[in-house]
Amino acid sequence: MNTLIMKNKEILKEFVSICEENDLWYSMDNLSLLSFFNGYILDENIEHFEVMMQYKDYEKLKYLYPQRVLDSMSHSEYFSPQNLFISANKKEYNLENNVFIKINLLIPSNQKNILNYLKFKNRKRAFMSHYLHYYDLKNFSNKFKSFLAKILKPSTKLINYKDIYEILYIQNAEGYIATEGLIKKKFS
Repeated sequence: MNTLIMKNKEILKEFVSICEENDLWYSMDNLSLLSFFNGYILDENIEHFEVMMQYKDYEKLKYLYPQRVLDSMSHSEYFSPQNLFISANKKEYNLENNVFIKINLLIPSNQKNILNYLKFKNRKRAFMSHYLHYYDLKNFSNKFKSFLAKILKPSTKLINYKDIYEILYIQNAEGYIATEGLIKKKFS
């Protein structure tokens, strides 16, 4: 069995036990959920597991295990709005060499707040935040996007998960939205 798959399984077991011990809500998300539903643990299309958590549960996880949670609010060299549960201490963390679980936040919202979230300024902020930390620079497109983000960084305020939460959250929600690292498209 591939060592990456084994390491991903190990970190997922750790994450699940931490969530069960501390009564934290989580659910598998995206391709991770689909692979479990279809009976596959991991396939070659999935590099890392993805989970979704409610904001309050994520904040509790971050409080209880600050060295295992990586986000743009707690690490000076990590800019992405995509939060991570990591396998190592974040002070010695390297995205290329470690396994992690991507954490998408599940936020109660309405259509008006979602449309506000999808405005160009927020997509630009998310683009820059995402590509400033991007480590997969094998193709020209990603190299160019990373270069562009570095050039524009001084003139743009980066977006983080708390900004996204403040934009999207509403008490009397019409539904929920799961956030990810990059705002890719606009929908109506």
